[in-house]
Amino acid sequence: MKMTLDHFEPEADNIFSFYFEPESPLKFTAGQYIEVTLPHDNPDDRSIRRWFTISSPPTDSLISITTKITEDSSSFKKGLIGLELGTELSFNGPM
Repeated sequence: MKMTLDHFEPEADNIFSFYFEPESPLKFTAGQYIEVTLPHDNPDDRSIRRWFTISSPPTDSLISITTKITEDSSSFKKGLIGLELGTELSFNGPM
């Protein structure tokens, strides 16, 4: 499934929530997770995919993930914080 980055917000020091608009409504239960694919320059050994718990409630139209990002973060997380609004990413799930 494709989702488009709508916006992101800082939640606390180094904690960010990323809000995505899915191409079609996503039905999920609280506590489920999704796999995010983020092609980016110089991926580290962990590749271009990561698993994230969905942090938005099932009643919201936007899907959010929340994560900590620091200077020592993976290339994936640095790529995530560098995304431009409107960027489309691939997701698998929910699971």
